[in-house]
Amino acid sequence: MEESPVLSQQFRVPVYLKLEFLQTTGSFKLRGAFFSLLNTSPEIRLKGVGTCSAGNHGWALAFAGQEEEAIRRAREVPRAWPEWHQRRLHVINTYSILGKWGEASEVFQTWRAEDPDGIWSPSLLGWGGMVLGLAGHTADAEEILAELLERRDAGDWVPSESFAWVCLGLGRLDEAVDFLDQAFRAGEPGLALINLGPFEPLRGNPRFEAIRSRVFGEYVVR
Repeated sequence: MEESPVLSQQFRVPVYLKLEFLQTTGSFKLRGAFFSLLNTSPEIRLKGVGTCSAGNHGWALAFAGQEEEAIRRAREVPRAWPEWHQRRLHVINTYSILGKWGEASEVFQTWRAEDPDGIWSPSLLGWGGMVLGLAGHTADAEEILAELLERRDAGDWVPSESFAWVCLGLGRLDEAVDFLDQAFRAGEPGLALINLGPFEPLRGNPRFEAIRSRVFGEYVVR
């Protein structure tokens, strides 16, 4: 629980906020996932635990399960949802939360090879570049970074956070922080992810911690 000075002053009473976005997977659903698994018999868990979530609950169940079957089940989404969403879920949600960069990069590279002309948003490319870099595919991550720079130079809007993700994957931590600072000044929403595991190498960096404080301070005010 954290007191919000702004809201406390506005309402003239102490106002405390439960900051669920500080959970490992970015939402309150991690607690529910752990509770559900702990109250499920070993026999049922061995058969696999599934969820129809394609977002926060899928992340939470994958993190709580920490097993290959949980990973497989947690990334399942309703059949009516498009294939690209399932692939994205593989890359971003399940494997990223568990730090399985090799698996994430394999899915990302396969996806890119199968659909090179698909709609690749800068944010998705940025996260993919980070995944590739963390998996040791430096040259591929550099290609993603070059593609993002080319888009920006051509006049396309490329959020600073996309560059930050790739720089983080490449180990260019100072550059990553520079781009995160630019992202904050532009009010880019992806900064809500900076409490997740991939950003652990930046923890303790005074500039990064200042950005985290400003980001979540802004979220509290809003």
